[in-house]
Amino acid sequence: MGSIRAIWAVQDKLALSADEEKTIDLKRELVSGQERTVWNPSLSIPVKAFDFTDAEVVRVKAAIETWDAYGAAADRRWLEPLISSLFSDDAKV
Repeated sequence: MGSIRAIWAVQDKLALSADEEKTIDLKRELVSGQERTVWNPSLSIPVKAFDFTDAEVVRVKAAIETWDAYGAAADRRWLEPLISSLFSDDAKV
């Protein structure tokens, strides 16, 4: 349970503000009982820096390494920069 709450805390840090969501025209919809988030890819928001503790980085890395639920192609746009930030180039699979 502690790991799940730790991941939720990281998600809360990364969450967009209401203004950021409006700026990129973010929408949430239910598809087959699962929430899907979509946005206008031609819109963008300014880059933000995030500070994560070593423990948060370890938990996020572990979650990514064991998470089979994402769609590699569909999620690549947001997942690739995250993986690049957390894993060194020599650790690419």
